Amino acid sequence: MDVVLRWIVEAAGEELAAVELWDRGATAVAVEPAGGRVALVASFPTADAAREVAAELGAGVDEVDGGWRDAWKAWAEP
Repeated sequence: MDVVLRWIVEAAGEELAAVELWDRGATAVAVEPAGGRVALVASFPTADAAREVAAELGAGVDEVDGGWRDAWKAWAEP
């Protein structure tokens, strides 16, 4: 199992929040709708790094199956 950070933010602050995650070492950031807000889901080089950043930002962490890394391929076209 992998650990990803899940940070719920106001939609208007989505881009600034994503930059914050990149600046803290995220290796990928995805955006998901979250009932009028957005959830930024970010991976980090290690589970400990994800947990540390989540604690600093007041965000949560989710355990996910390792297959999430390849999910984007379902929408990729040559």
